Amino acid sequence: MSAKILHQTFPLAGFLENLDKKIRGLDTSTLRSGFKTLDEEFPGWLHSGHLIFVAGRPAMGKSLFGQQIAEAVAESGKTVLFVSLEMSILELMERSVSRRSGVSLPKIKIGRGLTTDEVHKIHQAAVEASSLSLRVCDSSLSIENLEEVLLKYPGELSATESPPLGLVVVDYAQLLKSIVGGSNRVIELGNITRILKELSKKLDIPVLCAAQVNRGVEDRPDKRPLMSDLRDSGNLEQDADFVAFIYRDEYYNSATQDPGTAEIICRKNRHGGTGTASLRFDGPGLSFSDKTPTPQRHPAQNLSKTATGGLGGQVASYSSMIGNNGVKHDTAETAETAEAWY
Repeated sequence: MSAKILHQTFPLAGFLENLDKKIRGLDTSTLRSGFKTLDEEFPGWLHSGHLIFVAGRPAMGKSLFGQQIAEAVAESGKTVLFVSLEMSILELMERSVSRRSGVSLPKIKIGRGLTTDEVHKIHQAAVEASSLSLRVCDSSLSIENLEEVLLKYPGELSATESPPLGLVVVDYAQLLKSIVGGSNRVIELGNITRILKELSKKLDIPVLCAAQVNRGVEDRPDKRPLMSDLRDSGNLEQDADFVAFIYRDEYYNSATQDPGTAEIICRKNRHGGTGTASLRFDGPGLSFSDKTPTPQRHPAQNLSKTATGGLGGQVASYSSMIGNNGVKHDTAETAETAEAWY
């Protein structure tokens, strides 16, 4: 008996409906990372179905970066699962509270010498952090265990009327184990990245993984990592949609011309261009941030203010065209809601 192959033509109506949602600002397939600089430099990088790796040497801030993105997505109304194979849930909360309160992590850990005002700030920050729909798994587990848990997770969230799953963060990839590969770490990690990619597609969410970089970069004059520096990379380069490296020059060069800066260097972007985005890094404050403060809301200029002419007219005209293909819409609503993210 011959096997049947599933085949279909490009889904015109579905494509146009999705595009209409994006124009109207109703699409949720691309998440906001919390960093305007990053989202503008690499549009759509944190997208449903994408496997994303953020790599670097120790002390570059990989875990912190992943946690900040996780919290930003949770603040947007999604459930985020943070798989922490390196730190405990209490340690992650201490970091979040320190960043939100402005009280140093050592003071929070020791608990001595705190002023009344600092205690109040810590309490407020703890309440704020614990209200997020951010779930942390800090148990040691295999990729097969994680796959089993994640495939059931959307149903469990729905049953408890929790926000839908929007993102999974793994810290970090090389600490995951697999029953496949045995003593061959390259094969084992290849199976891990393959399963992570499949999960991103099945769950229709981005999966973001931190990853370690080989120490070989330390021997080069320019210590900015390359794709070939990924430790036990296996099929990582093949399976990943987006690969970026965190590099802080001040870590290696005390006389750097750019202190307090973290370079987010994209070396692979399957759906767009590569390049570098610069963020501010505050080590004591446990935070990455945009160098230019991000306003809460900034409608795109000259968008959607007229029915004809300019981009606003194009949006209205395009929505009418979509309507001819069976997509329901409101032209006026389309014009009014075509706004920038930030």
